[in-house]
Amino acid sequence: MSLIEIMILRAIGVIETRGMPNALIIADIMGKAADVEILGFENIDAGRISIIIRGVTGAVQAAIAAATRQTIAASGLLGHHIVPCPDEAVDIMTLIGRSRHPLQPDRVEWLDD
Repeated sequence: MSLIEIMILRAIGVIETRGMPNALIIADIMGKAADVEILGFENIDAGRISIIIRGVTGAVQAAIAAATRQTIAASGLLGHHIVPCPDEAVDIMTLIGRSRHPLQPDRVEWLDD
């Protein structure tokens, strides 16, 4: 399967919420609901956090649906969107600077006593 064929099967999803605690809960819900990759968290403005995910279109839809069902009661959800089969330029744009897991440091620094 070529890179283009793999990208066609993929989707990008974004959920916007208030505050980092809500963002972590939503990311946890999405990660447990479906096989998606959490690309990262973006602090948009005044505590608005966007969680960006990627995966097979059906998995992204399932993850977004699970997160919206469980977070509507908490009223921290501001919006969501799914881009199925993104253009190559859009998919590459989401990868810039995100070649590592969002919660892992770039390197390990050893401290000597």
